Amino acid sequence: KEGATAVVAQAEPPADPAATEEVRSWVERSLAMAGHLAVVLGLLFIGSKHFRDLETGVAMGTLYLLLPYTAYHIAQLHHVLPAALTVWAVFAYRQPRLSGWLLGLAAGGAFFPVLLLPVWMHFYWKRGAWQFASRFVLAAAVSLGVTLLVLWTAGVFPGGLGRVLHSADWQPWIKPSAESVWQGVHWAYRLPVFIVYAALLATTFFWPPVRTVGHAVALSAAVLIGVQFWYADRGGLYVLWYAPLLLV
Repeated sequence: KEGATAVVAQAEPPADPAATEEVRSWVERSLAMAGHLAVVLGLLFIGSKHFRDLETGVAMGTLYLLLPYTAYHIAQLHHVLPAALTVWAVFAYRQPRLSGWLLGLAAGGAFFPVLLLPVWMHFYWKRGAWQFASRFVLAAAVSLGVTLLVLWTAGVFPGGLGRVLHSADWQPWIKPSAESVWQGVHWAYRLPVFIVYAALLATTFFWPPVRTVGHAVALSAAVLIGVQFWYADRGGLYVLWYAPLLLV
């Protein structure tokens, strides 16, 4: 048995860490590029179907590609994928179930789509709100389960869960250490900013009126822009969260 193990060990070349890292990098970049393509196609179809103007869709997609952020941190799949799903949720807004599925899948991989739930519940109120909410919760649970499974396979979960729960990035009552605008401003001012944002988020359940998808998109963009003011990890640099909605 020991001899056979030695023969197999000699026959199999040792894994090259550099080659493995290069493959992982190319996979991440390829998937991120596919996510950017999905965002552009979503903007194109929104312009063509909902605005009934293909040129408007082309213009939105072109402006998105011209943004420097699409090239800066181009491999951030965990940002571009939820953004793409959010765009397609806007495209499918006339089908509450499908829109809920797409936004729920986005929420399972990143926290910022969860903040859109009050706005979209307000939008769908009395016209499919519970259908939307049920699909959102189910899809978010499935997506979160897949995310945790991937992290567990990579050896990050559950060890990294404690670091996330105790991170100062999303807890404004803790002094942040990550690079952000709060490195140049006293961190204590982040708490009142967060309180104002939380009040805004709670208010979106009932005000301002969200009667059309245009209202929903505008308010959703405002909610995601507001995160930039208090989020400690590179706050202000996560343009991809709100850029597609802002273009729409």
